[in-house]
Amino acid sequence: IQTRGIFVDENNNVGIGTSAPSSPLHVESDADRVIFGHATANSGTTYGVYGRSNSTDGRGVFGIAAASTGITYGVYGLSQRSTSGRGVYGLASAGANIWVVNSSDGTVSKL
Repeated sequence: IQTRGIFVDENNNVGIGTSAPSSPLHVESDADRVIFGHATANSGTTYGVYGRSNSTDGRGVFGIAAASTGITYGVYGLSQRSTSGRGVYGLASAGANIWVVNSSDGTVSKL
């Protein structure tokens, strides 16, 4: 079934911008933003994009930067208005590494 750029295959996978979806929701575009989530509430905990996985080997949110040159980010975050905010926040188990880039001077440090 195809309607106005939205395609649903025989497995009920939905494709937007593709007629061959490989996931339950598959979006393709040459635009600068493919998916945009905007939580507009002015208080409380909100999420523009939220991901969750219950798998023992899962990832709630996963990103790949596939360009062969340039500065790329698999997952990028920005805390725009709060000096105590966090652009990307993560927790790591023992033995795992977290690397942080200081946006004001570009220094990279391991936590």
